[in-house]
Amino acid sequence: MTELVWETSQTGLQVPRWKGRLLASRLDPEQEARAWVQRRTTFLEKTQTVFVLGLGGAFHVREVLRRSAARVIVIERESEIAAAVMPGVLDEFGPRVGVVVVERPSDLRGEGLIREGLVTSFLTLEHPPSVAGAREFYSACAALLVGREWGALTWQWRLKGFADFESQPRVERSDKALTIYDLEQTELVRNSVERERLLLKALRELVK
Repeated sequence: MTELVWETSQTGLQVPRWKGRLLASRLDPEQEARAWVQRRTTFLEKTQTVFVLGLGGAFHVREVLRRSAARVIVIERESEIAAAVMPGVLDEFGPRVGVVVVERPSDLRGEGLIREGLVTSFLTLEHPPSVAGAREFYSACAALLVGREWGALTWQWRLKGFADFESQPRVERSDKALTIYDLEQTELVRNSVERERLLLKALRELVK
């Protein structure tokens, strides 16, 4: 028996309900999506890839694609939701959008779409209704994407083609430890690749 059912919103659009939980507004899902994206417009204008945690009814995914030039990669846990919702999004936006369905957050490491996105400038956004139904899963996905633990940070460092951390000299100053603020003030800000490399090295010292 399927866990996915559909309800008609007040605006006539079909809204998915998964295991009893609505995945978009039953009143006006498009307006809900517009408001969700509007709060993030500044960030969307400055990134190449957007990872969206949770597909839901895809109203928010469509809105991100309409409001930015970024590629959107959706991470979803439920294959049934992806199979029912994603074809329509692909028909509309083609190669600008993709979906990765995994049962475990660690499986993201083996996905080509994830690896491609991580070597660009990227943003991670959570779809609240999806996350509310699988909070531990999506929290772990977010932690892996943003490198919040040592293994994930090391993995992303290697994806970018840098030498292993242990072969790199520590980032420090003679009078006190070098901070991320100090790095932001250097001339290296003109070289985004080198600046990112040094910022990651500073983060390394924080998470060890």
